Amino acid sequence: MFDTRPRDKKTHRRVFDTHPRDKKTHRRVFDTHPRDKKTRLRVFDTHSRDKKTHRRVFNTRPRDKKTRRRCSELR
Repeated sequence: MFDTRPRDKKTHRRVFDTHPRDKKTHRRVFDTHPRDKKTRLRVFDTHSRDKKTHRRVFNTRPRDKKTRRRCSELR
């Protein structure tokens, strides 16, 4: 018999109630209706987030001196 356990719509990975996060991307994985896809992507987004503020953190590695200066000013 083939596996009938629920799967994630997007990645088609198995979804477990006990461990709702996807091991690879650490994204929450739930079997949802396609209509809820927008909200699902908004809520369980894969961006790395700041620990304190929980805001999205982007890769801000300075490429040159000018950018480095700008980054330090932003800090």
